[in-house]
Amino acid sequence: MIRTFKYKLRLRQQDRVAVEQTLTLCGNLYNTALEQRKLHHKQSKSWGLKNPTNRFTQNHQLIELKQQLPEYQTVNAQVLQDVVLRLDKTYQNFFRRCQAGLGKGFPRFKSKDRYCSFTHPQGERCSLDWQNSLIRVPGLGWLRFWQPRPTAAKRLTSLPNPYDLEQHIKEGARVKTATIIRESDDYYICLAVEFQDSARIAKPSLVDLTKLRTVGIDLGLKELVTTDTGQTFGNLKQIKQAELKIRLTQKQLSRKKKVSFDVPSRRGCCASSIPACNAPRNKNSIRLADISWITMTLSVWRISTFKGC
Repeated sequence: MIRTFKYKLRLRQQDRVAVEQTLTLCGNLYNTALEQRKLHHKQSKSWGLKNPTNRFTQNHQLIELKQQLPEYQTVNAQVLQDVVLRLDKTYQNFFRRCQAGLGKGFPRFKSKDRYCSFTHPQGERCSLDWQNSLIRVPGLGWLRFWQPRPTAAKRLTSLPNPYDLEQHIKEGARVKTATIIRESDDYYICLAVEFQDSARIAKPSLVDLTKLRTVGIDLGLKELVTTDTGQTFGNLKQIKQAELKIRLTQKQLSRKKKVSFDVPSRRGCCASSIPACNAPRNKNSIRLADISWITMTLSVWRISTFKGC
């Protein structure tokens, strides 16, 4: 069984430049490989020849590409091969949809804002330093990432934690792939981990949870949370303020002209600099922070009650 663990990266300026350069080179390679396939397909169709271009021939041409363009020597070879593999999967899905009579969806070129990730197929080559929250990615060096802090409920129970990747790796789990993704706020790394025993990542059952000191909650409209003891948590105003900010930023963006210099994309800025893209993510961050604060308050209160008994 394979499960993906996602961590937010804490990149330095030099690391951020290296990641952005890798994304740009991978996007250019994807568009070049797509153009080559389209050109060979037209030539083979007009001349009545068989199209010889496939994933293996394009992987063999990567050696010549690195000799002619030295900037590609800084990118890991397996990352470039994965770009060609993505294009090959896109073509296979296109022909599968055509045979099934579904929407065609021919592969198209990807701009800088649309190509947002690259993958290392051999994730076991990525070294993890849990003590210092570092991960070594081939071609990029050591990158720092954020580790999730264990909650009080996880520290109280002795049940296996399905979210503790460090413990899973010690018990024999293997990292299959490592993917770096660019989102609207920052960069993230996704580790696809293969487990030998699926019971280790299963969530605790209801019988196991009853062994702990549990608390009953009720969600309402006037009060956000009401516990079984009568403790209440009101609706926080930050979420409503974030929703208002979303409406204002979307209204400002809709009034801008596409040919205007006021649009950030026309100034060469990425999509993450547009406030309308960051506002929904800020709202989700506020919601998660509120939920984390409520759960932390309840767990600390339950632990103090449990110790006092």
